Order: sequence, then C-alpha cells, then structure tokens
Amino acid sequence: MFAQGDVVASERVWQMDLMRGASRGFARLVVSLMLIHRNVATPWDWSQTRCTLSLGQSGHRFSPYRSNRLQAWLAVETHPRPWNGTRATPIGELDLVPAAPTDETDRP
Repeated sequence: MFAQGDVVASERVWQMDLMRGASRGFARLVVSLMLIHRNVATPWDWSQTRCTLSLGQSGHRFSPYRSNRLQAWLAVETHPRPWNGTRATPIGELDLVPAAPTDETDRP
C-alpha cells in the first residue's frame, strides 16, 4: 500500500538539489553539502525518527535562521520528524506478480 503522509520540505529538496547539481556537473559538490543533514530513521516506529541540519532552515546569507542550528548540530542534538502513520492517507495499492515465462521466439 502506498500512503502520502506528512512530508516536510527537506525530504524532497535535497533530492531536487542533487539532480539539479548533477545535471550541471556539480554532483560531487552537492553530495558533499548534503552530508550536513543527519537523520536517524526508525522504520519500526516512524514517530521516533530524528534529524538535524547544521546550518538551519534558511539558506539565505543574511537570514537570522541561516546558522541557528549550528551549535545543536555540533553537539549532535536532534529534533523529531513529523512522521505519523496514523494520519497517512492510502492513495493506491501495488501487487507484484511474477512475469509469466516467455518463449524466446516471442521476442522481437
């Protein structure tokens, strides 16, 4: 079953940044910058998942929130992720069925 639950921006932004950077030849730089994100996932109980970002929530150079999480990151402090499976809404179901054997003559 697929479900779309609570999703925070950092879960998707790093993927988009990596793809954009890779398409422009900056994959190594993008990957090295993504190492600042610490995430401790607990799939058996998503509500216990925790993470931290080293700089903070803003990437803007003059924002007061650009480096507001740096000290917590250095101290390996984390904060909870807003996962909650009970609020997830099922959006579909996928059944995986083995393919039927084919005869080599059936192939183009």
